[in-house]
Amino acid sequence: PLDDIIRRLGGTKRVAEMTGRKGRFVLNESTGELVYQKRNVDTETAMHKVNLAEREAFQSGKKLVAIISEAASSGISL
Repeated sequence: PLDDIIRRLGGTKRVAEMTGRKGRFVLNESTGELVYQKRNVDTETAMHKVNLAEREAFQSGKKLVAIISEAASSGISL
C-alpha cells in the first residue's frame, strides 16, 4: 500500500519517504512490471542516511509530500 500511495502522489521524485524500509517496489515504465529497488538507488546516499536526505529534500521544497512511519519518526523534526 505504501508504494501505491507514493506512486499516486507523484513517485519518488516528489514524495519524501521517511520509514524503516530498505527498499520499495517501483513501476518499470518500459515493461509495466513492479520491480524491487533499494531506497538509496536514486540518491546514491548511504542507506543509514536515506531518511536524513529525504528530510532535507522535503524541508528544502524539492519534494512536496512527506510520508513518515512510526519507525522513522523518532528524532525527526520537521
